[in-house]
Amino acid sequence: MFGLGLAPAAATGQTCVGLQCQQQTCSGNTTTSISGVVYAPNGTDPLPNVTVYIPNATVAPFSPGVSCPVVGAPPSGSPLVGTESNVDGSFNIIDAPVGVNIPLVIVSGRWRRQMVIPATTACQNTALPPTFAVMPQNQNQGDIPKIAIATGSADPVECVLMKMGLSQSEFTDSSGAGRINIFGGGGAAGSGLTIDSGTPTQASLMGNQSTLNSYDLLMLPCEGGDFVKPAQELANLVNFANAGGRVYTSHYSYSWMWQNPPFNGVANWTGSTVSDPPNGDAAVNTSFAAGQTLSTWLQEVGASSSPGQMALNTLREDQTGVNPPTQTWLTLDNPSVAMQFVWDTPIGAPVGQQCGRVLFNEYHVETSSFSSFANELSSCSPSAGMSPQEKLLEYM
Repeated sequence: MFGLGLAPAAATGQTCVGLQCQQQTCSGNTTTSISGVVYAPNGTDPLPNVTVYIPNATVAPFSPGVSCPVVGAPPSGSPLVGTESNVDGSFNIIDAPVGVNIPLVIVSGRWRRQMVIPATTACQNTALPPTFAVMPQNQNQGDIPKIAIATGSADPVECVLMKMGLSQSEFTDSSGAGRINIFGGGGAAGSGLTIDSGTPTQASLMGNQSTLNSYDLLMLPCEGGDFVKPAQELANLVNFANAGGRVYTSHYSYSWMWQNPPFNGVANWTGSTVSDPPNGDAAVNTSFAAGQTLSTWLQEVGASSSPGQMALNTLREDQTGVNPPTQTWLTLDNPSVAMQFVWDTPIGAPVGQQCGRVLFNEYHVETSSFSSFANELSSCSPSAGMSPQEKLLEYM
């Protein structure tokens, strides 16, 4: 189901394999099932659209570096049965195997955790405890995408990741063992936060294609100004996305797109010539399924008090509209300005051959400012709570 390529139960007269042999036929409409809720690493925010399955073989490690997965391919481990989490994070797996030490996998992109259910009972539901299906906080708990953050003078998105529950030990220089690497000095010289004197520069990341391609996710938050980018760095960004990379950009980071073909064509970029719009309410685009899910989820996590609406602050207007097939997610009510949009890469490639994605926000996700990385570490944790705009990043 759900395109997982799940292995069917063995037919009469056929030899079953592994956990397939532990599936049992129940009378009437009953089934052996497993139910639970998938949560973000903080253990409080439910996650929709997460694949949840029982593997019937060894789950292989992810290959390091950016990759272009085959659209619709089943996840690793020869899934026996599985499903996807609902908008409230809930899931229910039917026809589960009966017995002890039943493996369970939750995966979304390269976020993945493998767990073991102590036991299931034939023809009954096993309800997992709330703290069970939680995405990993660190490498000891599971797989975390390799993330590069090029810090600027504003929008410290690494704080949001810490509030999402990721262990602070995962935030290191690229020479460290953490899965989230900090690159400082983007924009004006020395403007971005650094961990220490050995923190590499944004130029060392963006100017080297092999270094950039060693990551799964690239985050280019606002640099506090419009800074011209070297041609090689612009080309490397496009190549990274085309190879399957995920890219997050915000606010003044339009400078990575508006003079960088073909990203210059995803929207009608205007550069820094348009004045900033006032803070206000934005509408979620519910004309497509993922937008409908986001609208419902924002209310689920307390980030929206009205269906399809949420307040936004610290805004810019760097374009006068997006060009199809770029997908708008949020639009400011007054004036009408696209506040969040996404495009798939390579641009123009046939559907099914696009595996990269770029997200652009016309707003800061994180409005706090920090004097040092140590100050940031002391201020950012799940106990600090998350603003509606931080919740948006968590969802995306």
